[in-house]
Amino acid sequence: MMIASVRIAAEVEGIFRQASFSISMGTGLYKSIEKRLERISDNCKVDILGPVERAKVIRLFCYKKLPIDRIDSALRAVGLLTVITKVDYETVALFVADVYKATNVDSRYGYDRILDEIYIMIRETPVPPSEFIEAFNRSRRLLFSKKMGLGQYFKLLKSGLESGASVEDISDYIASTYGG
Repeated sequence: MMIASVRIAAEVEGIFRQASFSISMGTGLYKSIEKRLERISDNCKVDILGPVERAKVIRLFCYKKLPIDRIDSALRAVGLLTVITKVDYETVALFVADVYKATNVDSRYGYDRILDEIYIMIRETPVPPSEFIEAFNRSRRLLFSKKMGLGQYFKLLKSGLESGASVEDISDYIASTYGG
């Protein structure tokens, strides 16, 4: 048991080191960033995620360049969405990171509100949550092209899935339906 705990601690430390290096940009601040990331993980108890999984999600957020002050909120969102959707935590983490990147919200409250709206949309759309997220992944370039806003994009995504557009065709559906 002791050996397993030491292994887990070493793995978590290595993951946080990678994460801190990815955002310290060679400034030498990686140690203080690493400690801050560890505190976020320790303070953000997400029952569904163990210490290694939390560290991996935080590392992914660092790779995706999420601001450190948004990581705790995003980590909680991953835990909640993983429970709600039964989709693996890494897929959910990528989804949450992309949603953050697509928003222009300055406050944690605003970001949490947007994620709440998306939770509701996933729940209301008559497809499995994994299919909703896969459709998002296949069409996300339309969102990042800045041709439409986040709300409009998700309404079209939901509408397309409700009308029977396949995951493979969702990008074409959104592009052809969008009149903006």
